[in-house]
Amino acid sequence: MVADGNYVLWMELTDKNATGNFSSFTFTKGAQPISLKPTNKPSFSTITIDWLPKTTKVYENPESGFIVYPNPTAGLLTIQGNSLEYVELYTLNGVLVHYGKEASLDISKQPTGLYLLVMHPKAGKANIHKIVKK
Repeated sequence: MVADGNYVLWMELTDKNATGNFSSFTFTKGAQPISLKPTNKPSFSTITIDWLPKTTKVYENPESGFIVYPNPTAGLLTIQGNSLEYVELYTLNGVLVHYGKEASLDISKQPTGLYLLVMHPKAGKANIHKIVKK
C-alpha cells in the first residue's frame, strides 16, 4: 500500500503523429477523498483525477443494523449485526453463489468482480450490500 504524502503525477498526451505534451502536477494524498484538476497545464484542462482511499467497510447503515467488511476482499467477508437470519450472495447476473446462516463467508474461490450480498434479518426488510472481490 502506498503511504500518504506528496506525489507527482506525470501525464502524456499523444496525438495522431505520436508526438505530444508532457505535464506533471503535485498533489497530496491522505485519508480523505479528493478530486484534482490540473491547472495551467496545456492540453490537460479537461482532466479530473479522483483519489478514493481504500475502505475496509462496504456499507454501514445504522438503520439496517449490519456492517460488512472488508471490502474489497480477497476472500473472507464478516457480517456484524444482531438479527441475521440468513445471507445470499449473487453475481451481477443474478446467479446465487452462496446461501447460509453464518456471519462470515469465504468467497476466495469466486472470480474477481462485483457481487450483491443480501442479508435477511429475522424481522424487517432485506439489506443489499455491494461486494468487490479482488
